[in-house]
Amino acid sequence: MPRAEREQQLIAIAEDIFARNGYAGTTMEAIAEAAGITKPVIYDLFGSKDGLLAALVDKARNELVDTLRQAWRTADPAQGVRGIYRDGLIAFSGSWTPTRRLGARPSRIMPWPPPPAR
Repeated sequence: MPRAEREQQLIAIAEDIFARNGYAGTTMEAIAEAAGITKPVIYDLFGSKDGLLAALVDKARNELVDTLRQAWRTADPAQGVRGIYRDGLIAFSGSWTPTRRLGARPSRIMPWPPPPAR
C-alpha cells in the first residue's frame, strides 16, 4: 500500500479508536491490530502516538476549513458574518460520522470544560 494511502487508513482507524477509548485508553497495538499491521509501521509513519493524534487533528482542521470555505462560497451575504459562519459549522458537523460527533464521549478525549489554569 502506498505511504499516503497507509497514513490515511491509519488516521481513520485511530480516529475511531481514540473516539471510543480516549487518548489514554488507546494503544498503538490496538491501532496496529485493527489495521492488520505491526506497530513499527505506525512509528515509521507518525513517530509516536502524539504524532498520530497530531495528524488526525490536522486532518480534521483541514476538513473544517474546506467545509467552511465551501459553505461561505454559497452563502447569502444578507445573513451576515454570524449567519454565514453558523451555516459553515452546520455543514461541517453534518459531515461527521457518529464517532466524530461531539456527543461521542468527548470528555474521554479532551475534558470539557477544560480544567482551570494553574
